[in-house]
Amino acid sequence: MKRFIPIICILLLGKFSLLSQEPYKINFTTENGLPSNEVYCAYQDTSGFMWFGTENGVSRYDGYTFQNFSLEDGLEQLEINQIIKDQNGKVWYSSFYGKVFFFYNNKFHPYPFNNILKKYKNRADLVNLRHIDEEGTFYFRVKYKGILLIDKVGREK
Repeated sequence: MKRFIPIICILLLGKFSLLSQEPYKINFTTENGLPSNEVYCAYQDTSGFMWFGTENGVSRYDGYTFQNFSLEDGLEQLEINQIIKDQNGKVWYSSFYGKVFFFYNNKFHPYPFNNILKKYKNRADLVNLRHIDEEGTFYFRVKYKGILLIDKVGREK
């Protein structure tokens, strides 16, 4: 009789329909306030803001509205494809085309060594920020060439 109890339970479960919740999702578009429907990356900061890197700049979402940042806000290139926080809590934004920025006082400021990145950039190459280590060294992927490291004083490796 003990063998039949699990079988009876399984058969009874088949008679009842089990309901589950659908995952909750929101699909934001330009109609909701994004600067572009092409979103390359997303990041949530320590204040709870969601940041989106798009083909037309950066967008910050507070849960209700989007605030968009573009050339007028200090971005020299709009196509942002990477958002990374460093060891000090500063958030960095990397463009597809080899420029890096950080956000401070409601404005974007250039990475002090963007001039070094320019040397590795040509028409076919993409230079993208991939990692920042504890010592403040930035790791960049240079398409077709390899990895470029720039330490906190601007020495290339």
